[in-house]
Amino acid sequence: MNREDCGRWSRLLKKRELLAYYRLCREESEWNIGEAVDQLCKELLFTRRVSFSIIRRLKRIGLLVQIDHVRFRCVPFTNYIEELYKNYICKKRRRLKTA
Repeated sequence: MNREDCGRWSRLLKKRELLAYYRLCREESEWNIGEAVDQLCKELLFTRRVSFSIIRRLKRIGLLVQIDHVRFRCVPFTNYIEELYKNYICKKRRRLKTA
């Protein structure tokens, strides 16, 4: 099985990251980073520093796409889950082939 067949994201998100990602992707298609930080602080009770850190991490791994300097949009949540599924199956098949 080629590496291209495997999923794009191999690491599960941490609990905080997963909750923040779900919250940001739940309603709006595009949002301002300031609005997102305020939502995470208000609804999930994160500090501003933690909120910025989570947004930066999600952007780095490719789950948040930057439209312009302050506008972002989420990769759909189902796409993330499907890619994790593909990666799991790919690794499992590779492990069983070598055994």
